[in-house]
Amino acid sequence: MKKYILIADPSKVSRFVLEYYLSDKYNILMAESIAEARRMLSLAIPSLVLVAHELKDGLGYELCRYVNERFKNVPVVILSSEDDKERRRIALESGAIDYLVRTKIDDTIVSYVDELVELIEISNVRGSIACTLINHKEDEVIINNVLNSLGMQVYNCKIDDDLDMELLSKNPDIIIIDMDIGKNEGLELIKKIRKIGSMKKVPILIITDSRENTVLRSLMLFGANDYTLRPLSTESIMLRVTANIRTKKLYDYLDRINNELYQMATTDPMTGLYNRRYILEQLNILNYNFERYGTAFSVILMDLDKFKSINDTYGHDCGDKVIIDFAQRVKSSVRKTDFVGRFGGEELIVVLQNIDEENLYKITKKILYSIRNSSVTYSNFVISYTTSIGVKYCNSYYPNIDEYIKRADHLLYLAKENGRNRAYIENSSGVVEVV
Repeated sequence: MKKYILIADPSKVSRFVLEYYLSDKYNILMAESIAEARRMLSLAIPSLVLVAHELKDGLGYELCRYVNERFKNVPVVILSSEDDKERRRIALESGAIDYLVRTKIDDTIVSYVDELVELIEISNVRGSIACTLINHKEDEVIINNVLNSLGMQVYNCKIDDDLDMELLSKNPDIIIIDMDIGKNEGLELIKKIRKIGSMKKVPILIITDSRENTVLRSLMLFGANDYTLRPLSTESIMLRVTANIRTKKLYDYLDRINNELYQMATTDPMTGLYNRRYILEQLNILNYNFERYGTAFSVILMDLDKFKSINDTYGHDCGDKVIIDFAQRVKSSVRKTDFVGRFGGEELIVVLQNIDEENLYKITKKILYSIRNSSVTYSNFVISYTTSIGVKYCNSYYPNIDEYIKRADHLLYLAKENGRNRAYIENSSGVVEVV
């Protein structure tokens, strides 16, 4: 289906020439005045508006501002008979994305229009955020207009002490930096931005006058992703911004998928704790560090007392709720650096790294009393539960991590045999009960 293009021009010759070149690919809407153009816009929203500098009832800038206010994502190109800097400035400030001189209108207009319309159509950056640090007002206006036509949000930032916080709060999909902001300041700014944690993967597009390979290579080495040269080109800005944001979104998607796969591979879906395989991997790492550096660690094994009777009495849904509550209480009782996992069924395991005997005792006691005073409400029933705990303080090396687990498991069953709802630790002094 053909897209619409609105041509607003009082000259019959200009309208005829433009229609001649464009009508094979586009539905052409014609207007001689601002009023007529506004009426056309009420009938159909075009993919592009070509506006003459002067219309029958006013200047084309007025129509440009109207389109920019009412149809923010519809790009406007101003046509003029003069290559005038002041006219160009006003056109851009009115919201135009480009300024074309009439003598340039020939069959190349078709490829120009095709490129603009296609870029906007396929850009897929609507809603993306750009932060700009631009020294030249005209460049800033051009970039704002082009990115607005793509449906992007644009924030013009200042280079000051609050820049870090501003970038973090805006969370941009691309950062556009003008290298003409002082000697070496552009390079220093790139380095500064790359040191901000969440900005490390955000694409940086540089605006520069330099065509020297050494300068352009330095930009890339310092952390820029791409550059565009002055004088700025609408097509170049669209292409480079679109390409870099799409690449970022692809990487973001891959990171998200990898994180999801990592979560699936390492966590227990019911409790959200680490799974058995991940815990054993961490235990192997800690055992290696213990052999090499002498860094002590510990293994805590625990399971729910009389859990089968809970399942038999209240059902498996209730049993699952108890396990989830059990897991949350254990996790909240240990340090953030410790690994808490579901070892199987109602059995949990905690691996504590870089810990001494005194703190191990305190943490074990905290877990024991947290569970001892706990209960779960299910279908108007209040269900209390307890746990038995076995702890191995790993201050002597075993090549096979199963030995540590076996010792902790032995102490867990010792707690069961001695009445449940208790904990035993094996440390350098022998086996002690937690009281």
